[in-house]
Amino acid sequence: MSLAELNLRPSEIRALYLLHLQQTYSAEFQALNALPHLAINVASSGLRQRLLMSATDTPEHVKMLETVFTELTEVPGDSVCEPMRALIGFGVELLEQHPYGPARDLLLVGVAQEMKHLGIAKYAMAETFASVLGLDHQRMRLSKAKTDEEMTDRELGFSVLSMRLTEDRL
Repeated sequence: MSLAELNLRPSEIRALYLLHLQQTYSAEFQALNALPHLAINVASSGLRQRLLMSATDTPEHVKMLETVFTELTEVPGDSVCEPMRALIGFGVELLEQHPYGPARDLLLVGVAQEMKHLGIAKYAMAETFASVLGLDHQRMRLSKAKTDEEMTDRELGFSVLSMRLTEDRL
């Protein structure tokens, strides 16, 4: 089913877009604090560096979203992205339940990748809304953020591969 088949007025689509942007903003804002926390708790220095590098895009994404809100003459609001909150909570549980070392590193990278996957999905949908509303400049910015998230996800996967874990290290 296409958005056109839903028979929504532009004002209704805009309202859904704003709600989605608020959720995306919340997800990024939560990740802003969580990714560095995950990074300092991994044993692998290479992986730590990769996680910290992945966190550098997040402030840019937050700023870009704030610009989008300004262009729409709206504010981010206080909406909370519960899926991101749950992922962060799971990461904290892993930190508490697993000893420092390579096995915990793998689990934390999994959480970081899930956070990136959520970002990819959020930006893809926001990009769709912007396209439907004819907001091409916003669509391009949202598309770039989605591409950043995809690239970070791949880099995190490559970092795990480069760890070359062996059974005796686990």
